[in-house]
Amino acid sequence: MIDVVLIGGGHNGLIAATMFAKAGLKTLILEQSDRVGGCARPSELAPGFRCPTLAHTAAIDPAIVTALALDRHGLRIIKPESDVCAPTLDGRALTLWRDPARARTAIRAFSSKDADRYLPFLDSFASISRALRGVFNAAPPAIDHPDMRDTMALLKTGRAFRALGKADAYRLLRWMPMAVADLAGEWFESEPLRAAIAAGGLLGSFLG
Repeated sequence: MIDVVLIGGGHNGLIAATMFAKAGLKTLILEQSDRVGGCARPSELAPGFRCPTLAHTAAIDPAIVTALALDRHGLRIIKPESDVCAPTLDGRALTLWRDPARARTAIRAFSSKDADRYLPFLDSFASISRALRGVFNAAPPAIDHPDMRDTMALLKTGRAFRALGKADAYRLLRWMPMAVADLAGEWFESEPLRAAIAAGGLLGSFLG
């Protein structure tokens, strides 16, 4: 008897199936393709060079890496020195390096104002991301019959929101329904930097 049927053998489906199986449920994955992996499935783009055909980066929650012991199965995350590169029509290119100081130097070639705002932008997003990560990692509360654990989780979320401070709390409330193009436009004036920042909001499941 099958307990759970999962439609699609992409990386999300495979993770879900493994979690169900670890919980003792008999799980079946249905995949229309001849191979599993979805967007993360590798293909040979050039002779001897294989990489995921669609997924440009691996963003795996550390909790999943630990739960599935992916590092013991050979997972190795390679982090390049740069996050994104935005070429321009005049032949130049803006590269956002992982090193903030190096990124600021690259940005200054396009806008001194944007270079000065880049570090506050990173700090604000990091603070808000920490608060949101706690919400995303928590189990949803039971609406009909909440227990003490649900109440404590809500209080913890409230404390995390208050800890943001007025500026970042206000930004969070405004940014959630905002288009990423408008968000980038509020912070920066140079088009290459706006494009590089907005790219992260258009890829994956962030929906712009």
